[in-house]
Amino acid sequence: LDMTLLADQLSRQSKAIADQAAEQSGGERLAPEVIKGIERWEELDASIKGTQNSFIRLSAKQQKDADKEMRAIVDAHPGGPAAFETARQQYAQQSRAATDIEHMSTRLETEWVAAYGWLFDMGFIEWKDGDPMPDPLAPGQLLTPRGFACAAFADGHPLVLGTVVSDGGLEQLSLAEIAAWLCLFLREGRSRDATAKDKQGRPVVLPAPSDALKETFDYTDELAKMLEVELDRHLSYLMLDWCANKDLSRIACWIEPALLGTFVKAVMRVVSYIEVLKEVVLGLGFYEVHNRLDNHHEALLGGLVTNESLYLAMADDKRPLED
Repeated sequence: LDMTLLADQLSRQSKAIADQAAEQSGGERLAPEVIKGIERWEELDASIKGTQNSFIRLSAKQQKDADKEMRAIVDAHPGGPAAFETARQQYAQQSRAATDIEHMSTRLETEWVAAYGWLFDMGFIEWKDGDPMPDPLAPGQLLTPRGFACAAFADGHPLVLGTVVSDGGLEQLSLAEIAAWLCLFLREGRSRDATAKDKQGRPVVLPAPSDALKETFDYTDELAKMLEVELDRHLSYLMLDWCANKDLSRIACWIEPALLGTFVKAVMRVVSYIEVLKEVVLGLGFYEVHNRLDNHHEALLGGLVTNESLYLAMADDKRPLED
């Protein structure tokens, strides 16, 4: 954990807090006897004022004795009441800085232990058989099939994505439907209104998802809500339309013309996702899903102008280039 970027960030923040506290105090540290007096004064002050949940009340004599001791502490401080108040404020600043630094020093480990426990409880990791109780800070964690699927994806809400895959959510889906489902995890594309028309003014209707795809959508949304993630299905419907018709003019009815390139980018991202997905489903034993993902380049990129297709077109053209 000490080698992570977050650890370095927290270390820098701790140093900044310590430097700021030293600057505010002028580089001077309070003497131990002064700190002891301030802490006793604070304790007596709190006992007199009490707290909202305190059921213990000082008697009149006890309050009088506490006031007397507080005055004695102030009078014994070098410089009198004004100097004591300054020292008390300095002590408060130093205490806050020390608390913040302590929080920074333990934050990473605390967050790691909490995250480890959540991953363990949710079935993403498991412990070696025969080993004692799991120790979040010791090696020995093993990825479950669900954890293996999630770890394969670097972005796009991998905890949701990998869980659906490992739980068999793609077994009943076609290649086009899997591509549409992957669009849930993309941000590309800005759609128009729910109704669209082509150049002739005829309404353009997007394909309706199958019952199997609806079920996978609903399960994905259920998992996303647990992580407070909102997913939008419109790009998924556009992907279904693209796989069925391969007509960019239809897609242009739903996306701002200036942003049509974002749909092309989305298709390219889905192709990249499927490359990873093929390895995941093969490792999980979903062989039929793996076979269904074959020829995904042709199925998704056919009709799109990409750098690769432009390059091949130039290579096939044997005519000499003219200035």
